[in-house]
Amino acid sequence: MQHHLSCIGVPASTGRRCLTALGLVLVLLAGLLCQPAGPVLAQHGGLILSPSMLAIQLKPGQEELSTFRLSNGGDGVIQMRAYAMDFASRPGQSYVFTEPGHSSYSPSAWIQLSPSSFDLQPGQQMEVEARITVPALVEPGERHAAVFFETVPPQEDTGISVAVGSRLTALLYLTVPGPGFQPAPEAGIQAITMPGYTQGGPLDFSLTLHNAGNVHVRVAARATFTGLWGRHVGELDLGDAVVLPGSERTINGSLEDVPFMDRLFARFVIGYYDEDGKLVNKSETVRLWVLPWKLLVPLMLLAAGVTAMLIVFKKKYQFRLEPRAPRTLQWGNFGTVWPRSGTRRSKR
Repeated sequence: MQHHLSCIGVPASTGRRCLTALGLVLVLLAGLLCQPAGPVLAQHGGLILSPSMLAIQLKPGQEELSTFRLSNGGDGVIQMRAYAMDFASRPGQSYVFTEPGHSSYSPSAWIQLSPSSFDLQPGQQMEVEARITVPALVEPGERHAAVFFETVPPQEDTGISVAVGSRLTALLYLTVPGPGFQPAPEAGIQAITMPGYTQGGPLDFSLTLHNAGNVHVRVAARATFTGLWGRHVGELDLGDAVVLPGSERTINGSLEDVPFMDRLFARFVIGYYDEDGKLVNKSETVRLWVLPWKLLVPLMLLAAGVTAMLIVFKKKYQFRLEPRAPRTLQWGNFGTVWPRSGTRRSKR
């Protein structure tokens, strides 16, 4: 683990406030994860694709027909082609796409698209059917495929393309049940990358999520920042990310409003649903200092210079106050000496 955990002893009142804040975080995460799964859109220029993600379950030998809708919001005719590829996750935020059959768990060869090439007129909506057929003899588990809808650039008379095509992607998560296979998502925080101290804002950080389960999991994340004595500094909604089995995804964030000088505690909370549909929350806390040393060092040097000047001035121009001996007065011939500040005796 690359992060640092911390336990902070706080008074009862502060503890109640922390529990209340944590409760609000959990409620917000639950609200985020419980939102209805309406049509997810992918958009590029004037093209709109719906849905951009499919999660289905098919038994060996079963078949299912899904529909993608592609709309042209531009003012020109777009030539399109559709095809399927395998995909996997690599460290960070990106995916790697490979040709069908590249992986032993490749499902892209099971997908037949119709039509696979077409012209999309301005304002037109086209439906593309995806027929997914699972072979009868196949191992249980989760498979991943990507369906691409790619624009075909226009060509000159020489047959050479004069533009670069663009494409929209729909991700497919296909679960094949079977003996000995029980879907079990298990997400966790693998690492928190954050400096041990900062001079001020913005404070950049990254949260790396890991899925130790055997199916993909959608994880929502939130970060809460507090200062000394539980003072609230800021709160960030980090969104959500889909983490494939046995892989990692990284979520980046930045806190803009950072105190001038403080001891910060950053608490990261993630939430996801387990195989029983129950919400699971996990959290980690890291500490850091906010020290604007580029400003503090000149001020300290200035204070040291002023102090040295005062010491030199004192040694050079100091005044010594020496006590003066009291003046005395001799009275008559009696030989009695009286201090001037004393009381005189009356002469008789």
